[in-house]
Amino acid sequence: MDENKKLTMKQRLFVEAYFECNYNGAEAARRAGYEGNNQRQISTELLSKPHIKAAIEVRAVERVKELKVTTDYVLRKLINTVEKAETQSNYSAVLRGLELIGRHLVMFTDKQEITGKDGEAIKYEQISKDVEDFTRSISNLSTPKELPNLNNNPDKPDIKLVKGN
Repeated sequence: MDENKKLTMKQRLFVEAYFECNYNGAEAARRAGYEGNNQRQISTELLSKPHIKAAIEVRAVERVKELKVTTDYVLRKLINTVEKAETQSNYSAVLRGLELIGRHLVMFTDKQEITGKDGEAIKYEQISKDVEDFTRSISNLSTPKELPNLNNNPDKPDIKLVKGN
């Protein structure tokens, strides 16, 4: 579909409702008048259409301009809030504000721990063995195998070679 395709009235209502409902697609579909039992599925279908995605992006930019919210504005507000919270000894608010500022400035690295079965450490030896087994299985698929002579006559074999197991 073309991103420049015109929106139907219901689609325009969906785009507006999408913002009013804090990006809740199912609720936006219901408010826009889409009927059916599965509003979530309807909203997923709507949000997958390029012309609706484009309309949402355009509307998001318009909203930012209407609200006059910029990155600088938000950072200034955060800094002012942190400073005010600090004068009031509200240290949890100070830490939260500093965390948000630090995240924006990409000062922190989020780490994610990956574990094996039942939360155990992943065993390198087991992974190596699994890789070897997998590689052996794959190579066996391409290696010709001899089949037994089913008619028990060595001079006239039924089938001589096949690929696979």
